[in-house]
Amino acid sequence: MKARSTIGQKRDVPQAWPLVPRKVLLAKGVGVHKEMLTSRELAMTDAGVEKMNMIKASSIIPPRCEIVPLREGKKELMIGQMAFAILAQCQTYEPHKRISAAIGIAKPDDPDMYGFFTEIEEDQGYGKTQQKAAEEVMYLAISNLAMSWRAKWNDKMFDPKKKVYRIKNKTVRVSNVTQSALGDPDGKYTTVFVAAVFVF
Repeated sequence: MKARSTIGQKRDVPQAWPLVPRKVLLAKGVGVHKEMLTSRELAMTDAGVEKMNMIKASSIIPPRCEIVPLREGKKELMIGQMAFAILAQCQTYEPHKRISAAIGIAKPDDPDMYGFFTEIEEDQGYGKTQQKAAEEVMYLAISNLAMSWRAKWNDKMFDPKKKVYRIKNKTVRVSNVTQSALGDPDGKYTTVFVAAVFVF
């Protein structure tokens, strides 16, 4: 079966079972419009992922799932496909209100180990600078991964400047994708949108 990708290329559609992603791409954007839903659509368009039907997923980065650049990942995504993704968004119509949406990533170097995504969105993102949201979501990612691995962990072990940790004798790298904005001065809806889209 052939289908057209989101960048217009015709290609074979692989049949995957079970639904374990091979790759994941990261995207972010901002949208401003007088209509709330249009603001969100514009944010997805700015992120470059507006041509798929997003299904919100949770948390786990599968073993051997590679994080790839947006341009590379989009070659394998079809127009109109049901795309599983970690999603985060924040929206306001208050002028000059600061908003942020973020996804934290804790990914082990060992390809046979799973990693963790976490999100900051909606009211969690109100008033947060991009730096604050990024730090908080990375803390959540490494903390939740350590808890999932049943590893020893406490809040004092997190350092916002630190990008590499040792958890259960495994090297784990933390990162984030974060989008911030100030509410439109004229009171239009402003949406910040972040996604980690899985490719099967």
